[in-house]
Amino acid sequence: MRVAETIAAVFVRLVAAFWLLGSAPEPLSQRSPTATSTLKMPRAVRSTRMMTVSQRYLFAGLGMLALALAVAPPLSAQRGWSGHMGWMGGFAQGSPSSGPLTIDTAAARVREVLTASGYADLTPDEVMEFSNHFYVLVKEKSTGTGAMEVIVERNGFVHPEPGPNMMWNTKYGHMGGGMMGYGQGQAITRERARQVAAQYLAAAFRGAEPDEGTPFYGYFTFDVEQNGKPVGMLSVNAYTERVWYHNWHGAFVQERHL
Repeated sequence: MRVAETIAAVFVRLVAAFWLLGSAPEPLSQRSPTATSTLKMPRAVRSTRMMTVSQRYLFAGLGMLALALAVAPPLSAQRGWSGHMGWMGGFAQGSPSSGPLTIDTAAARVREVLTASGYADLTPDEVMEFSNHFYVLVKEKSTGTGAMEVIVERNGFVHPEPGPNMMWNTKYGHMGGGMMGYGQGQAITRERARQVAAQYLAAAFRGAEPDEGTPFYGYFTFDVEQNGKPVGMLSVNAYTERVWYHNWHGAFVQERHL
């Protein structure tokens, strides 16, 4: 049953991703004369062309799904939350909390999930409370390196943080890093990643600066600070120097290092 659920989840995400790629409008500066002239075609012709494009993306998604299933190790050989395949199937753990969550109870729930999943070397290192939820930084005990970024919802629901944690994490992530072309080549240093983060913030958030940052496998995550206080977070890919701002947290409330 879990195998079927995992395959279905992968299929749905691939099809959705390719549908979005096919339906998203191009920037005006990148539209070709052919694309512009398409707007003047009869509705029936436009619909036919759109269906053709959608079918191409659908077939491409099916092809990627088949390839992933062909090269994937057996599910029993991949350790993930609740015995699922990495991050693919074990997105959430635990029953809803019976009372309001605090920093201490959020950290405790993450410890429970890590223990139940067999991650003996991982432990919560920092908890940040935001208006939307709690963010928990999980590190490896043996190395001190960042391992995972976890979200604990207000009702106690625990799940991996979206974004870099799932897509860029080359050891614990959703895509294993390499499937998206990441994790290849020479990784940049933390100092270089901080420079990239500072350049991004100088253009996007005047007066904001990155903190010292935390290295993860495949990327770095920085707290965004203004006047010495956290106001947000962003990540920098260790191989491409791409910046990913975490825009899902809400307003910062408080933090605690464990």
